[in-house]
Amino acid sequence: MSELVPLAHIEGKLSGKYLVQAYLRTLAANLKCLESELWVDPKQGALVRGLPGPTTLDKLFRFFLPFGVKTPLSSVEFLQDNAALWRYLSKLPLEKDLDQAVIHAFNWSADRRLPNPTNVKPNRPVVVSGLTYSKIAIGFTYWESPVVGWLEPEVVMNDGRTRVKLAEYTFGTHLRLDYNWHHPQNEWLSQASSVFYQLGISLDGDLSHIELITPRISLEGQLERSEVHLQRRWEVRPIYLFMHPLVLDSDLIDHYWSLDATGGTRISEETCNELGLPFKLRVVCWTVERFPWYTETYKDIERWQVDRGFDPKTTDFARYLGYPVFEVVQPDSSRFEEHKEDA
Repeated sequence: MSELVPLAHIEGKLSGKYLVQAYLRTLAANLKCLESELWVDPKQGALVRGLPGPTTLDKLFRFFLPFGVKTPLSSVEFLQDNAALWRYLSKLPLEKDLDQAVIHAFNWSADRRLPNPTNVKPNRPVVVSGLTYSKIAIGFTYWESPVVGWLEPEVVMNDGRTRVKLAEYTFGTHLRLDYNWHHPQNEWLSQASSVFYQLGISLDGDLSHIELITPRISLEGQLERSEVHLQRRWEVRPIYLFMHPLVLDSDLIDHYWSLDATGGTRISEETCNELGLPFKLRVVCWTVERFPWYTETYKDIERWQVDRGFDPKTTDFARYLGYPVFEVVQPDSSRFEEHKEDA
């Protein structure tokens, strides 16, 4: 029996290849083991599961592809041949979870340049050209609850509103909703080529000046939990909270409570007080995140779309992934006004 070698011993030859990282995560998930439990069998040239060994792979690449994506035991030579690995993964049957995870790999494994400081503070995802300081695309907002126990899963309505339902049994009094700032990166990358084609931006040029700017915003408030308020809410349940999409460059966030699942009628301030609901939640802006990518990343993602059977000139790939479509801003109306900080 041949002696097994820790995968960490060949880590240097594999690092930097995001598809290799994706494949190894998939392999570990399907073998129900940690990355440190992957070993090389030199005799068979295969990766197998063994006892915990040295830590493998850079922590920067720590993410998992879905457990449902099946992979065979791989040879080391296969992992070192990025072209062969690309062909294998791209020929797998269409599966939304797989493609979402691969775009995620392209995103977080990409080399980045450090963006310059900016005073731009939008409250919706905005794609900006650093050459002209103009908007080229505008994204959409999602809201999610980081607090477990008082809100049931979010629903995005056809008109863009987000609806959450107050749980029948709530814990605690602090109510909070966060704007989900993770998704816009993958949403943008999945349809960037279509925006570039519409605006005549060539993939052969330097695209590192194009940045996705996305805010981190929370809505917060206090929920009354006296016996009277709990009883009143129980009697009128279900209770819904609706949030409209954010309006670009506006500090106003339209949100309201309703007893109607469609949000057709709003609960008045007086009734909110009777039910122990905060009529208006406090808006907290934590920070603004900025994400540039080099041209190579955009080219790789366009190639992936083509190999998966999609036309990168369209938004079909983004729609297949379940992402909303960015609004393209034409050059004659895209001048971006910077917000000056208060003196």
